[in-house]
Amino acid sequence: RSTSRPADCSLRILAADGTSWLGTGWMIGRRTLVTAGHCVYLHGHSGWARQIEVVPGRSGDNQPFGSCAATELWSVVGWMRDGEREYDYGAIVLPESFPIGDEIGTFGFAAFDSAGLVGGMANLAGYPGDKPVGTQWWHARALKEATAQR
Repeated sequence: RSTSRPADCSLRILAADGTSWLGTGWMIGRRTLVTAGHCVYLHGHSGWARQIEVVPGRSGDNQPFGSCAATELWSVVGWMRDGEREYDYGAIVLPESFPIGDEIGTFGFAAFDSAGLVGGMANLAGYPGDKPVGTQWWHARALKEATAQR
């Protein structure tokens, strides 16, 4: 664990059934974050999240870039309808009034051939629920295998 990276964002998720959850997203554009599908569409909790508070670069109680409530959420049919793990991804679009990616930067995204990924380093960063609230943790490992998606 170390200092938070601003383009990694802590998520405070309010599910449609009123329950609260934590999650992680990362900026890929000036107003767009990528996250897990289970952060935006919660099976067993009435589907689409009611609202997600996005906190860029959060470090415990410190919110150096403020926060923003987002309600424009996206995922794919494989996750929403079928709950298939390989489709557990989604996106959050922030309001026009909060283009925080302009200030904090973004990671962007890319698609790679699965064979080209083997041996490369995979970095995982996030705000896990089993650690002190609002603290960012990460680790990296070399990829031993990769499987192409359909």
